Parts: sequence; structure tokens; C-alpha cells
Amino acid sequence: MNKIIILLALISGSPAYAHVDCAGELNAGSIIHLSLATGGPMGAALGGYVSIKTSERATTLYAIKAGDIGQYFEDAEDQAVTWVGSQIFVDGVNPVNIKYRGINYLQRDLTEVLRDKTRVKQVGNTMRVWKGPGYKPEEQYAFRDVVCASFIDQ
Repeated sequence: MNKIIILLALISGSPAYAHVDCAGELNAGSIIHLSLATGGPMGAALGGYVSIKTSERATTLYAIKAGDIGQYFEDAEDQAVTWVGSQIFVDGVNPVNIKYRGINYLQRDLTEVLRDKTRVKQVGNTMRVWKGPGYKPEEQYAFRDVVCASFIDQ
């Protein structure tokens, strides 16, 4: 009996993990990435970051701590379709959020996907991202054309 318990503990002992990466493009060609890591659909938020790459190649990067993530969800109907959502307040006041249901662009470069002229844009998806350190909380980028990749290891 003890051997069975130990075997079951070893098999089921590895925690779930999920990684979500979403991107939007500004009219000027700047790309904003939101990346989150979580303990999977039933686990705790682990943190993430926002990367803002301007068309002039300057990059702003800021961290999202686990405590900044008030709500999140991710799920995959299958490997082709994913659901992603989050409500984040960096340092408790600076909003970052995403609402996405659509094609899971796993294994694809999200910048290339955004710039693909033949891609059919998916309606109903939104992303709002605080501009970063030095900006007020209400200074944000907002997107309606968003693409996401989600990996869930259960």
C-alpha cells in the first residue's frame, strides 16, 4: 500500500503550469507584448511582464508581480483555440487587462502574425496596457486587434 501511495504521489506531484503571451500593434508600428505565467487553470498567478517595442527600436519593459494579478483565466478548447483573460493592477494602481478568445498562435511569432496581411482579424478581443513607469495610470494603450499564444501543461 505504501508503494502505491508513493507512486501516485510521484506521478501526480508535478504542478500544472501555463504561459500566456498576447500582442497588439499600434498604428505607428510599435508592438506591445503581455506575458504571464501561472500555475495553470486552477493554480496561482506567478507574474509576468509587459514589453513595449517602439518602431524606433526603443524598448520599455516592466514587471508584473504575482500580487498585481487580481484575476486571470486561461483555457484551451483544443490546441487551436484558446481563452485568455486577466485583470491586473501593476503596483496596485496601473491597469493592464486582456480579454481574448480565438486562434491559439502557439509556435508562431506574434509580431509576424499581427503583420500578416492575409490574417482574418478576430472581433471581440481587447487588450489595455498601462504605458509604464513615468506615466499616469490613465495613460494606456488600447487594442481591439489582439493575438495570443497559450500553453497549458497539465
